[in-house]
Amino acid sequence: MSWAIALVNDPKSRAKLFPGVRSKTLLELGALYFAFFYDNNREPSHGIIKRLWDKKLHVTNDSIAGELQPEDVIQVIGCSRSKAKQYISILRVMSM
Repeated sequence: MSWAIALVNDPKSRAKLFPGVRSKTLLELGALYFAFFYDNNREPSHGIIKRLWDKKLHVTNDSIAGELQPEDVIQVIGCSRSKAKQYISILRVMSM
């Protein structure tokens, strides 16, 4: 099980990190934001940063969001492909 899914589903973790947030969509979005922009030592963020280095691009939140693919989101929270595309759209706006 992904740590992000555990975070969204575990009431104790959820209460500590996201107090007052009850919407599962917002919880998943918060977990994705943390996974891609703050947790650079774990996959999939590490893999995205490697793809950016291979393309000789600077690693910024904007470039990470631009490099996101639905498979990256699915790997973290295990959602459908269409929902992953929606989350990517939101993360791109949030990273600007």
